[in-house]
Amino acid sequence: MATITFLQNKQPIKLENVTVALETIENWAEKNGFESITFHLESEHKLLVQFGEDILLTNWLDLHAIERNDTEQIEDQLDFARGEYRRRAAGYGKFDR
Repeated sequence: MATITFLQNKQPIKLENVTVALETIENWAEKNGFESITFHLESEHKLLVQFGEDILLTNWLDLHAIERNDTEQIEDQLDFARGEYRRRAAGYGKFDR
């Protein structure tokens, strides 16, 4: 099972009533080979994505999508983040800025 963490200022935060969203994220992580995903609360609704212990990506997920348990939007945004992760791993990250 993948580890899903939410942080604000490097401190864990607890989200309420997001069971469906967490299951969606865990299933997506397992299917895509990620052991952990960390979300960093950047602003009041913007969660930056980090896969494993690697680089914090510029791709982000809307906190409201998680709070609404919007599985389709969550999966779409994680797919975009995975694309950025792969581009960076291949050395193309500098072209994304």
